[in-house]
Amino acid sequence: MSHAAHRFGTVEELRSDYNILVKPYKALDDVDEKTKEAAIDKTEAMAAIATLCGHHMVSPAMIDHYVEKIKKGKISPEAAVKKLAGPCVCGIFNTDRTVEVLKR
Repeated sequence: MSHAAHRFGTVEELRSDYNILVKPYKALDDVDEKTKEAAIDKTEAMAAIATLCGHHMVSPAMIDHYVEKIKKGKISPEAAVKKLAGPCVCGIFNTDRTVEVLKR
């Protein structure tokens, strides 16, 4: 993989992103309405955060990791946002908006 391609995510990260963002919609035909709503809400929240960095340096897998830590009480949303904003090289990652999404 070229250096330029590596900056935007490895093959494993892209597969992980696909599994988190795309696959849930494909599998939703076989589940009940409550499960479907939860999967759609999670996917939309992840996409809302992942797209805040224009270079896709904040991966959905990373978001999922910190969401789980927040749910377990191991980290605050504000601290998680600082960690999530770290890989964003463009500096336009909106930390206030991310805290709002994480608190939902």
